[in-house]
Amino acid sequence: MPTTIVMPQLGESVAEGIIGKWLKQEGDRVERDEPFVEVITDKVNAEIPSPVTGVLLKLTQPEGATVAVGEEIAIIGDEDGSSNRAASASTTTAEQQSEASNGGSPMDHDGSAVAVASPPLEKSEGSTGRARGERAERVRSSPLVRRLADEHGISLAEVAGTGIGGRVSKNDILQYVSQRDSGAGMASPVTSPAPSAVQAPRRPGGAEEHIPISPIRKLIAERMTLSKTTIPHAVTIVEVDMTRVVRFREARKDEFRQREGISLSYVAFVIKATVEAIKEFPNVNSEWGGDHILRKNDINISVAVDAPDGLITPVIHGADQMSLAGLSKAITDLAVRARNKKLTVQDMQGGTFTINNTGAIGSVWSMSIIPPPQCGILAAAAIVKRPVVIEQDGQDLFAVRHMMNLSFSFDHRILDGGYAAGFVDAVKLKLEGWTAEYPLY
Repeated sequence: MPTTIVMPQLGESVAEGIIGKWLKQEGDRVERDEPFVEVITDKVNAEIPSPVTGVLLKLTQPEGATVAVGEEIAIIGDEDGSSNRAASASTTTAEQQSEASNGGSPMDHDGSAVAVASPPLEKSEGSTGRARGERAERVRSSPLVRRLADEHGISLAEVAGTGIGGRVSKNDILQYVSQRDSGAGMASPVTSPAPSAVQAPRRPGGAEEHIPISPIRKLIAERMTLSKTTIPHAVTIVEVDMTRVVRFREARKDEFRQREGISLSYVAFVIKATVEAIKEFPNVNSEWGGDHILRKNDINISVAVDAPDGLITPVIHGADQMSLAGLSKAITDLAVRARNKKLTVQDMQGGTFTINNTGAIGSVWSMSIIPPPQCGILAAAAIVKRPVVIEQDGQDLFAVRHMMNLSFSFDHRILDGGYAAGFVDAVKLKLEGWTAEYPLY
């Protein structure tokens, strides 16, 4: 029997992916667990392994196509590709004939109905309303797009889809919201911008050039736009005296490197303090659900990694159960595999909170954008020596200390300023109070 391969979900809230490259072609034999397609999302480039051994009968999506999670991308059969192909074709034809005789429409693999040709109807106010309702049921979109439409009170029937087969994308929703809020384009359910409102592409002059946008850069742009337009960001920042952490690491780093073969990461200290603070402030580990807040009991930390194709956030699952050494090894492992494009689907799923190590690139202060659907991201800046005032024996003295800025961007729908500040202060106190006796393992 032929096996239908669908677009996998390559990360929390990822609703679609791009077919980057087919590693196998129609007619090629594919072994179980052998990569056969490269998929690109805003979180990762991943080579997807085949779930079965067989012959690649059909590629149903071309390279460069944006495909919703759960939608068919290929069909794999056994060695007798021709018989399976014929069986598949006859089954599809029979289903279409059956649905046509019942007045229905074929269904997409993710449960969305696909529009089919129908006889012309006499137009009336009633039939127009019914047609809009029918289109709302048929319109093709991803779960993330449908949720975004619900949040803005939009019927998908009102939005012109610009994707493949009329699929409504995130950009379509955001453009519609922008037009609606500005009072433009509301005369009819589906509108196009007036020609005068569209700026024609400008040809580059002698001292400039057009740079093509890669698929992953386009997805990152869409993702960041979605975050900033749907999540009310707020930020709180504290200074952290990391002197005790620096001294602890200096005393243990050589032993750790000799034993594990890797460096003892400062990010591991920040993660350790963060997961302990999350236990005290559990609402930080939540996401917005529209009419409820969904608090996660598992603490899975997404770690921002600057990979060659763009910033990605692989996940350390069960971070609160790991030792300092375990966290450091997990960070190094994910970073190496991310830069070598060896991350798995599981590596990108289940993140509940994100930590961004902007200090690795020398930044001393930054505000990060929240990765949906999480409600917060903590940015740890570079550790630098600075003169600070400390109190000793009742006197104020100048001292050179190792200082770091922590910036917490949070979803103000879920967290109030006082709660967010309490969480960041808890992280700060745990780092500043690090003891020489703290267990490494």
